[in-house]
Amino acid sequence: MKAQMSLEYIIKFLILLVVAAVVIGMLFSFSGDIKTKIRDMFGKEKEIKTTSIEADSFSTAQIKTYMNSCWEKTGERYNKDFICYILKGDVSGVTKEDLKNSVDGAEVVVDDFDPAKKVTIIRFVDVGDKIVVES
Repeated sequence: MKAQMSLEYIIKFLILLVVAAVVIGMLFSFSGDIKTKIRDMFGKEKEIKTTSIEADSFSTAQIKTYMNSCWEKTGERYNKDFICYILKGDVSGVTKEDLKNSVDGAEVVVDDFDPAKKVTIIRFVDVGDKIVVES
């Protein structure tokens, strides 16, 4: 009788070990998905919105500040393209060369920037982690 009971306990223990091994294996297999779901549920970042700013004129220093602010909002952790700022005002005193290399950690693209226009858009591009300034 004792041998039969001890055999039952051994079989139950083995079944529990197999179930535990399967559960632990599943946790390891899906750990990336689990982390993503938990981060989405609890650690969701605040939704950032495009800011439109109107002024008579903007200086080079102000535009550089907005570019750096855009990078701080998005940076490498943001996974989609995003328009950070729409600046409405005169930027005729700003040149493309002044804006290059003004954001640490990001490539600055100013190919489509035209200081003669009255609207300047500062946006983040996910592919290549770029800050784009355009008119």
